[in-house]
Amino acid sequence: MKDFELMIKQSLHDASDDIQADQALKERIDFMITKQKKTISFKKIAVGLVAVACIATVGAVARGQIAGLMSSTYLTKQVYNISELNNDADKISDKISLPDKLNGYNFKSGNIEKINKIDENINIIGEYPELYANYGDLTVTVHKYDEEIDGTEYTLQKGQSEETKDINGVSVYCHTDKYLSVPPEYEPTDEEKQMEENNEMFISYGSDSREEQIFTSAQWEQNGLVYNIFTFSDVNFQTMFEIAEQIISQ
Repeated sequence: MKDFELMIKQSLHDASDDIQADQALKERIDFMITKQKKTISFKKIAVGLVAVACIATVGAVARGQIAGLMSSTYLTKQVYNISELNNDADKISDKISLPDKLNGYNFKSGNIEKINKIDENINIIGEYPELYANYGDLTVTVHKYDEEIDGTEYTLQKGQSEETKDINGVSVYCHTDKYLSVPPEYEPTDEEKQMEENNEMFISYGSDSREEQIFTSAQWEQNGLVYNIFTFSDVNFQTMFEIAEQIISQ
């Protein structure tokens, strides 16, 4: 696994020549990692203007043969108009309709990406399309419900919080995760290693300094689609529920 991580890091470095990805992409990487209970993270992941940025988040995500998910982001395929993104969303479902603004967060960019399911030997064993929408400090993703990746219950750990609310007949689940962003050379303390082992905290390497952050996300299923909203910004559950209600009511 370490050899694979080094291979991905080197490939990203060679392909991108130090061009930095925006914060939304970094947050999306960490969201995929959080969902998979794994701590591989490239906080300073770089994306070439026409190259592929491999989001390698390999971990035990669900049942069966799936060991992880891998996605590719093409900056040249980004759209910057919400109407165009909603039209493209027909590739997933004609029931997807996102607003231009979510509780003060303005739509910035988005696209439809292919997510590969991979086994423990990094073989692709399936795929599905996912909508990705960047609202600045807020990110939204949508994909069709998949029992293999969405059927696993989330287990709350120490230091995390959760709340569920019924919105127009849809059950919306919010929870927080604790992140520790550190420089690449940082050596975690024994206590931090233990918290990481217990999934009480996720360590993300690549930042300029040590920083503790709270990752907040909301998830629900509607019309056979799974919606995720997530952010590292200081957003409480009430605000997340309000944002979810905007999308649910569309």
